[in-house]
Amino acid sequence: KAFKPNFKFRKNIENNREDNLSRIVQKKLETILEIFKVAEMANRISKKIMIKKIIDNPKTYSPGADIRYSDFFLVFLPRPQRGKLRGKTFDLLTKMNP
Repeated sequence: KAFKPNFKFRKNIENNREDNLSRIVQKKLETILEIFKVAEMANRISKKIMIKKIIDNPKTYSPGADIRYSDFFLVFLPRPQRGKLRGKTFDLLTKMNP
C-alpha cells in the first residue's frame, strides 16, 4: 500500500451468488452483441477515439513517457513509476533476505 497507494485489495467473491448471476448475464449479453457485430463496431469506434485522445494529449510527448497501443492493449503512462517501484521492491527484498 505504501508503494502503490491506489492499490485496492478485493475480497474473494467467487461464492457470491449475485456476482455469479451478473457474470452469467454479462456473458449472454456479450454473446448477443458479438453475434450481431455490435461489439466489433463498438471496439473499432472506441479504438479510434482512444488513439485520437492519446495523440492529442500533451502528456503523450513528455520525456520518459511510456505510451503504447495496438488492437490488443493500451499503455498510457505519462510518468511511469516502474523504476522507482522496482528499486523500492529490491530494497525491501534485500532487507528481508540479507
